[in-house]
Amino acid sequence: MISAVVMNYNGGDGVLRTINSIKKADEIIVVDDNSTDNSVQMIKSQFPNVKIIENKKTCWVAKCRNQAIDKASGDIILFIDCDVYLKEGFDNMVKNIEGVDIVSPHVYYESGVLQHPKKHGRRTNWSSACFMIRREVVDKIRFDEIYNFYFEDWDFFLRAKLLGFTSKYSSAVAIQCFKNEITNHELKLYFRVRNLLYYYLKFRNLSDVERRRFKDVFLELTGTFIICLLNYSWRKKMENPKLFTKKKDKMKITERSRAYLVYLFFKAILWNLKRKSMIKPVVF
Repeated sequence: MISAVVMNYNGGDGVLRTINSIKKADEIIVVDDNSTDNSVQMIKSQFPNVKIIENKKTCWVAKCRNQAIDKASGDIILFIDCDVYLKEGFDNMVKNIEGVDIVSPHVYYESGVLQHPKKHGRRTNWSSACFMIRREVVDKIRFDEIYNFYFEDWDFFLRAKLLGFTSKYSSAVAIQCFKNEITNHELKLYFRVRNLLYYYLKFRNLSDVERRRFKDVFLELTGTFIICLLNYSWRKKMENPKLFTKKKDKMKITERSRAYLVYLFFKAILWNLKRKSMIKPVVF
């Protein structure tokens, strides 16, 4: 039995396209994280057989995924975000999970730029935007809810790898639309920095072989600090090249000052320093 789980937050009518793309699943569960739009009502109207978990307060993605794991009946679970849809390949993913524990499609931005798998050597082999996983994996590990959102997937998939679970990319194609992003960009920046450091501290006792991947952590931190100093994000070019213009105001993260962004950066570092002694490193 295959359960499909949709993570929804203000997905609008886009979440309907997501559900349509996975309708071959035996069971579909939507976890709504306190949406303020009418997406839940649209789902109930157009897909009455879909099971919906309605959170009355924001729980964030890590907890929502754990809620879905508890609710799902399938021995295989497909996770997909509400701003993603499978363009082709549901059957392909089902076929490709034979012999492995986790399988992901190739994920593209709407602009046509490839998002996953990465081509710059990052060792993570999975995309959390859409992935299929065996029940045996989530019976052993769950998503760490301290992260809330950002890098909870790095943590989860690394622990899965260290436990010996296997993965691969299928030739299936998924498209990420970016229509429901969290609009509080200061909050996103804060959690990005906070969670990167938490991730590093949590896995600081890994072997030298595994620690090679931590260069990604420091590259991300360096890039984020530059973003704070400039209040300017070149990442939007990948998501939508049409936004990449000479007008810098179109590339700003926020209207808040650069000094405030730098303050958030160091606030996130301080959060980790205060809790360093309480963050128990993972041992395998």
